[in-house]
Amino acid sequence: MQTHEAPSIEERAAAIGDNIARLQQRMAAIASEAGRDPQSVHLHGATKGVEPERVIAAIRHGLTHFGENWVQEAGPKITEANALAKEQGITPPTWHMIGHLQRNKARQALDVFQAIDTVDSLRLAETISRRAAQMDAGSVDALIEIDFTDNPDRGGFKLELEADDERLGQFMEDAQRIIELPNLNVIGLMTVGPMSEDAEASRPGFRRLREIRDALNDTVSSAELTELSMGMTNDFHVAIQEGATVVRLGTAIFGPRPAGRTY
Repeated sequence: MQTHEAPSIEERAAAIGDNIARLQQRMAAIASEAGRDPQSVHLHGATKGVEPERVIAAIRHGLTHFGENWVQEAGPKITEANALAKEQGITPPTWHMIGHLQRNKARQALDVFQAIDTVDSLRLAETISRRAAQMDAGSVDALIEIDFTDNPDRGGFKLELEADDERLGQFMEDAQRIIELPNLNVIGLMTVGPMSEDAEASRPGFRRLREIRDALNDTVSSAELTELSMGMTNDFHVAIQEGATVVRLGTAIFGPRPAGRTY
């Protein structure tokens, strides 16, 4: 019976490099076809289930931003990955919180994350702002999360795809207050498309996110929102066509999660 040896660390690192190069080439081609500057779209690695050694491999192949979903699981891994990077003479990456953040974990999150991409309520934003001041953490980069699916299991401000004066009006008020908070540097918006095998199902939400970002820039004097974080493995091409500046990919970069890992 033929047996297959597990790939070596070097082989896994090379595969990650190949994946990153292929994805960046595809992203650049999509942006060019959409009449956009390919340099305006950035690839972030989603590292849920990915061990620190593979994060280091991705850094060596050019990635500098990574996202984690859970504060408690991310803490030890981020600490280990940053330590490995420093040992190897590599600049540690920027870590983004990309999962739902509970207000009572804001201080813990600010200990390890440099950016919070899932600000989904005014109360959470106020808590992050207050904790950042208490910890002397400086200004924390943030994205405001919007959900167009109305799925109760998802985070985000719940908005309709079509114009809804009541919901949208309240959101615009809350967003302005969030943007004006101290110690919080709101740089854009984030959304996740519906769980569908049809990438086109994500297009209306991605387009609406861009429209809302532009509306905030037009109506809030202090708003300088440049970022649109949207698009995952199955729909990132649609996201780029609709203006994404950040796409977050996990399996497409790192392959399947190793069995038995808790992070």
